[in-house]
Amino acid sequence: ASYYEGLPNVLLEAIACGCPICVFDHPGGTREVLNLLGMTDRLITDENELKRFLDSCRVDCLEQLNNIFGIEKVVEQYEKCFLGLINK
Repeated sequence: ASYYEGLPNVLLEAIACGCPICVFDHPGGTREVLNLLGMTDRLITDENELKRFLDSCRVDCLEQLNNIFGIEKVVEQYEKCFLGLINK
């Protein structure tokens, strides 16, 4: 989220996608959103907390993203789409 943001869209999108989130506690709507969702434990006040949070997640997002959105996967999806159009 931005340092000052009334409605933190990127935070809302991450939560909606089920991504593990943490944000620095700063002015704006972030605290209010997390309060409403009961997620205030995700507010980070210093870099040490951030490191502890990231270490506890241990999610290899890059590998996961590559498996879903990597070139091979995207080409495969386009091939299925084009082959489906050709076969009609």
